[in-house]
Amino acid sequence: VTWITARGDLLATAFTLIALLVFMRHRTTPSRGSLLSLGLCQAAALFTKESGIAMILFLATADLAWLRPGPWRARHVWLPYVVCALVLAVYFFCRHLAFPANSLDSVGIGLPDLADRETYLRFVRRQLAYLSNLFPPLDAKVLDWRQPRGVPAGTLITAGFAVAAWAGALIWAVRRRRTSSLSPESRRAALFFGPVWYAVATVPLVMTYFSPRHLYPAAAGLVI
Repeated sequence: VTWITARGDLLATAFTLIALLVFMRHRTTPSRGSLLSLGLCQAAALFTKESGIAMILFLATADLAWLRPGPWRARHVWLPYVVCALVLAVYFFCRHLAFPANSLDSVGIGLPDLADRETYLRFVRRQLAYLSNLFPPLDAKVLDWRQPRGVPAGTLITAGFAVAAWAGALIWAVRRRRTSSLSPESRRAALFFGPVWYAVATVPLVMTYFSPRHLYPAAAGLVI
């Protein structure tokens, strides 16, 4: 947080969370003001950091896993996505004018080679590294996700902790569901801000370089 060059990641995460609040308000009380606010938050996140592109994924998964607004043919349901798509189009148009076609590659962003087996190995190692950064008991320094061959001891340790943590959380959730009076909406909210939010926040990171500051959105969802 004290690293001043990471302010873009912090601001993009903040604008994404504000957009989610506006999106939730629009789902309960649709209005033109909420659509305008949503578009402004989307623009602020995008022009602050490229990771703002993931905002529309957060909104879509919120609808699917949590909010469940109703028939998709209803105007108030799909209109927010039209606003986000328009803002995305403006962003990419401005980026195309300001930077060359390979500007994303120049900052370490590019599509992975899905035909390469090593791509999937790096993805798994990177996910373990993300878990080691998100959960302090796991030491990130013992895990080198970039190693092409072999399984370092840190990977085994981190994987063991991760599997144990997810298994314990699943057992706890199943037992609590049998005895808890939580509403279905609360359970869907826990599902969204847990594994769904984490997946949306971390899977797209395979297109860019590794950095702990890229985990700000994932950390925000886990805290919620």
